[in-house]
Amino acid sequence: FRALWTLNNMAAGNKPNQDAMRVAGAVPQLVDVMGHATDKNTVQATLCTVFHLAQNNTANKDAFKAAGAIEILVKHATKQSANKNPEIALCALHVLIDGHPENKAKVESLGGDHLLQMVAEAEPHTTVTSGDGASVL
Repeated sequence: FRALWTLNNMAAGNKPNQDAMRVAGAVPQLVDVMGHATDKNTVQATLCTVFHLAQNNTANKDAFKAAGAIEILVKHATKQSANKNPEIALCALHVLIDGHPENKAKVESLGGDHLLQMVAEAEPHTTVTSGDGASVL
């Protein structure tokens, strides 16, 4: 999962890196990991990476929607868990719907007004740390 944290850090606030990762095929790979990983640390690293790849990047938001990320993020956001993964999933959804009406409509279709309210209230500056203590959100 350290490779995921590296991708996360490379994407954070860096549009050229975000675009390069999308062009290189990272989006469907991340969606696959996010949908199938069972290790909480791997899931967390993937959720954070999705957050940073989509942040202020419409092309990446489109790519994540096309790859099925919204459905998977909704599942993570609504899962009962003792860790921060549901909160991070809400933050990722917050970023994906920001300025993107199609993504907002998709989230609404999956969870209604209640889920949209949860996403709207998600604090997109949640502090999460990887196993080595690096701040990632």
